[in-house]
Amino acid sequence: MTISAALSRAAEKLKNASSSSWLDSEALLCYLLACERSWLLAHTETKLSFGQLWQYNRLIKKRSKEIPLAYIIGNKEFYGRKFRVNHHTLIPRPDTELMVDIAIEIIHTNNSIKTIVDIGTGSGCLAITLALAEPKIKVIATDISPAAIKLAQKNSIQYKLNGRIKFFQGNLLTPITKKLPSALSNNLVIANLPYLRKNEID
Repeated sequence: MTISAALSRAAEKLKNASSSSWLDSEALLCYLLACERSWLLAHTETKLSFGQLWQYNRLIKKRSKEIPLAYIIGNKEFYGRKFRVNHHTLIPRPDTELMVDIAIEIIHTNNSIKTIVDIGTGSGCLAITLALAEPKIKVIATDISPAAIKLAQKNSIQYKLNGRIKFFQGNLLTPITKKLPSALSNNLVIANLPYLRKNEID
């Protein structure tokens, strides 16, 4: 079966599960083949092997069960960078990028801010993006989930920030008040805590 035929069949299977069935079909095949979308579109008559078709069908089946695309491929773009995500973290949303812009504006208009505290860091996308944008500012991130903290640390290492961000596992500000109370002065606290129902996450 050619790439073109496989995409058409996949999009048909996903039409009831996704409002962007064709784009999802392309994204999953790009993920499987480890290729860019431009390559995929330029090689629509290339034939897929039996093994590739079998793996592709498994991915499509997952998406047809309304498992978010980002959880299937394991990453999501945020502020122009890719971040690892899994079911222990929320999927970064485009509207959350506005928080980065607002935080940077506040920092630039308030010279007293020395530390950014990211509450409920999840994948670490906010903390990492701000650490990269403001290298002179200290960044602290907390999350109640040990698995989320572990993933956020992996994302920080990916962007060579190991050591730049202090990660603490615990509820909201509790780990900071216990372990680093001095960080609660001259700081900017940001939080993008879960506010969506499971069926609204895509």
